[in-house]
Amino acid sequence: MSKASRLRQVLAALFGRDEQQRDWAFEQLRPLRGEPLQARSREDARAVVEAFAWRSPTAKRRRPRPVHALLGLVLRPGSKEAADFFREAATPAIVEAWPTLESDERGVALKVLVLFGTREALRFFAACLLEEDGAHELAVIAALNEVDPQTALLDELLPALEPVLDSPGSSAVAVLELANRLADEERLATHPAGSRLERLGAWIRSREPSELRSALAAVHALAHLDGRPASALRKEALFHPSPEVRLQAIHARCRQDEPGAELELARAVLDPRVSKRARELLEMLGKSHLVPAAASDPEFLARSELMAWLAHPMEFGRPPQRMELWDRRLLRWPPTEDERELFLYRYTYVDAPGGPETGVGLVGSITVSLSGDARPDPEGSPEEALAVHCAWELQQAGLRAERQALLASCRRQLGFAKG
Repeated sequence: MSKASRLRQVLAALFGRDEQQRDWAFEQLRPLRGEPLQARSREDARAVVEAFAWRSPTAKRRRPRPVHALLGLVLRPGSKEAADFFREAATPAIVEAWPTLESDERGVALKVLVLFGTREALRFFAACLLEEDGAHELAVIAALNEVDPQTALLDELLPALEPVLDSPGSSAVAVLELANRLADEERLATHPAGSRLERLGAWIRSREPSELRSALAAVHALAHLDGRPASALRKEALFHPSPEVRLQAIHARCRQDEPGAELELARAVLDPRVSKRARELLEMLGKSHLVPAAASDPEFLARSELMAWLAHPMEFGRPPQRMELWDRRLLRWPPTEDERELFLYRYTYVDAPGGPETGVGLVGSITVSLSGDARPDPEGSPEEALAVHCAWELQQAGLRAERQALLASCRRQLGFAKG
């Protein structure tokens, strides 16, 4: 059987009534071994596009819907010939199917449309961002992250997306972040935020925790805007309660060559909440020699490392209000089989939604603060916390053993075993 006829057979099985045939079809598209089936010819691609109009069967058990598989085939074509056909012909099929797509399917569809980059695809993409129920915020961010700053399609992309900057939803921030990224790469002649200073100011003045990302994007944009009104906003942002926003404002002032800004950035390196990022920004500006000597202290570097880890958007999204050094010692560390200096910290988010939240973080091996069942007791001993982290690292390295047995082994190897 040729690959072309095989793909058509798989598509027919995906939309058929036979459950076993549908299982077989999904297995062809996502095999445990070997390469997945892909559209490799123009005829293959045409068959995939035509299948968007087919009615999905009612499944007796939970599995991905056939349309999800179609979007995957469009997203990962097997040849330039198939990719070119998808770019020419798939947008109308995706637009027609949009009302029936589920949330995760819409996320893939948005990514496909951005990658197509045609006028029709980008206009529909922008229209979806303007609708409150058009797409989930994370799907929008994921799709915009697919935009290559070096793309030749910017003349189509930004005019299509610019109206989103005036929308009330969170998609406006995602588009502003894209514009900032393009401006950083020197791909914008004029930043679209220049005509929206009033909105940038509103985001900067907001004290709502949910609008921290908006404030950061607004101040980032100010790095690319000159003139007195923009300069006044940069100075205003220096008094924002968030250390991340203040740091972004200092960097924006550096980008605009404002007097004293580089020394302000050097002083920011001494704030452990933003030290790591401030140091990176100085390096980007070619000013590494301005890093204060005190910022090279090992304990300060460890504290700054954990602060940055906790402030990552995938963790707490901001530094804790309190942090104390709980333990510092040289140990032969079983997961890496070498001697290293380890730092244990206890931290507290005083204003956590359910009341103060205290945790433990380790720096010196894998920087991490464990959660859930793996979380060490912050009221216990530092030795037990080190043993917990040791066991977790061994598990991450692929060691398969019962957790309590691993803990006991780590205690012995670290010299913490009783008796």
